Amino acid sequence: MRIELGPRDVGKGVLVMVRRDTGAKTTVKLTDAVNSLKSLLEDIHEAMFSKYISPSFNYHNPLFIKHRITLLYNGSKH
Repeated sequence: MRIELGPRDVGKGVLVMVRRDTGAKTTVKLTDAVNSLKSLLEDIHEAMFSKYISPSFNYHNPLFIKHRITLLYNGSKH
């Protein structure tokens, strides 16, 4: 996730969020930024998790193992 916020954006009361996984840009109002950011991060998480559970994924990858341990520790059911 990249957040773009310049002087013109502040003047307009907006910021731009850019997904690093897809490159998609979203312009949101500053007043909605926190909720939009939470939602977008959840979407990114789901997209990344979908890649992990694909049949071609290497389940012995240390990053996957660390991710699963973190989810289990945090009580997630994914």
